[in-house]
Amino acid sequence: MTRAQGHTDGVTRLATAAVLAGTALLLALHAAGWLGAAVAVARVDVWYVPRAQSAIVLALGLWLLRAAAAPRHVRRAVVLGTLGLCAATFLLAPLPERFAGQVIMPGGVDTAATRATFEARFTAGSVNFHSHLGDVLMLALDRWFGGTLTSAAAAYGLVSRLAGWLFLLELAVAAAWHGWSRQACRYVALAVSLPLSVLFFGYWELGYLAVAAGVVPLLALARRPGRTRCAAGRAAPHVTGTAPGRVSSDATRGGAKGASRDASSDDSVPMLAAGFLQGLHTAFHGFGLLGLAGGTLAAAAGHGAVRQRVVRALTFASAGVALYLGWVFLYITVAGWSVQWTRELGYRPLVAALEFDHRLAVPLLSMNGLAEFGVFSALAGVPLLALAYATAPRARLVPAVLYGLPGLVFLIRWWPVSAPFNLDLLLSVFPGVFAALWALAPSRRVAWMAFAFCVGLHALMWTVVGNAMFNRALLGGL
Repeated sequence: MTRAQGHTDGVTRLATAAVLAGTALLLALHAAGWLGAAVAVARVDVWYVPRAQSAIVLALGLWLLRAAAAPRHVRRAVVLGTLGLCAATFLLAPLPERFAGQVIMPGGVDTAATRATFEARFTAGSVNFHSHLGDVLMLALDRWFGGTLTSAAAAYGLVSRLAGWLFLLELAVAAAWHGWSRQACRYVALAVSLPLSVLFFGYWELGYLAVAAGVVPLLALARRPGRTRCAAGRAAPHVTGTAPGRVSSDATRGGAKGASRDASSDDSVPMLAAGFLQGLHTAFHGFGLLGLAGGTLAAAAGHGAVRQRVVRALTFASAGVALYLGWVFLYITVAGWSVQWTRELGYRPLVAALEFDHRLAVPLLSMNGLAEFGVFSALAGVPLLALAYATAPRARLVPAVLYGLPGLVFLIRWWPVSAPFNLDLLLSVFPGVFAALWALAPSRRVAWMAFAFCVGLHALMWTVVGNAMFNRALLGGL
């Protein structure tokens, strides 16, 4: 090892230690919120058991998790069959509009109530930047259903199912690309078991379109060290005139360069695919930016020289940005549409309450604010990253932590205005949950622990919604 290589490795180790230490502090803050949330949940009037839709995805996830121990051909058949069954249940068991007297998707219900409210949200010839491709999809489906009084509801329902089918397709492709390995099958099982899956039974909103379940397995495929070793093995053959089992220094240097080129070439296909997939989901809804930022950080982790890791990160980021923003050029220059900026995020105050959108945002550093933050953090899936932090080896943990880092920070400051009835955002805001599931999936024992976490999160979700916990009342009776 040269002095320069040693210096680079030292900097990498220092940066890794800093990232893990910083993540530990962030998780400690989230854990404090979970304690506050536990106190708040213990005081609610009614604890609700998971509803039918949760029972369906948990049962299917349980079946997939058990099948992960079977031979490969059985795993393949079970995964494909179970995902197909799950796709059918998205149609056969639609979510009700109300639960425990509460409208669980008020944004979509209000938008679809009349043509005037629908057209105020989805205007022909115009798209909202935060969900520009999602708006295009809604407008197209509304037109396909006839543009009638009921077409908006039909469009919302079909968008939810289309998002769910894309979610399942990404999981199937990820499992196939990883050779139906046990890790991939457990990942599919845990992803299906997330509370997020309930939204695909007909939740009338667009936030879940930001979810890209296939990105993490693609990034893991590109970072896999074995790819470099195989390339190196091909690039350093025996050279005539040298002792058996040895190669000349020129051959070694040439082999190393060839290995680097081959590894970069091998990396590029899954890295580009991951970037394009993340960019597509970000175009559907802007919350995908958290996955785009996290994926860029995670792409730089793993094997290879610094230059190779930088190239991976730039490949992912450039592909994602291209498919995220490329549509805007088409809207303006080809379709002649306008692009509107109409959304404003609510940010949680730290020490003093603030008014936002005619509602009172309680500060994070208060009992109520900490409990509220803890509930939303738990629903987003952050406890699963904490489980990965406690159980996964460093080689798997570092990419997962980097992928989840933007979401961890964002959750601390984000104040969801319509909570707890904007489940499409609450359950989609932390893409790091998929990186956590991938880090947890190699171990059968830990995967079962993660599944138990998912069961608890389903119960928490229905209890929060049924009791309208932390509902934002309008100030002054507005």
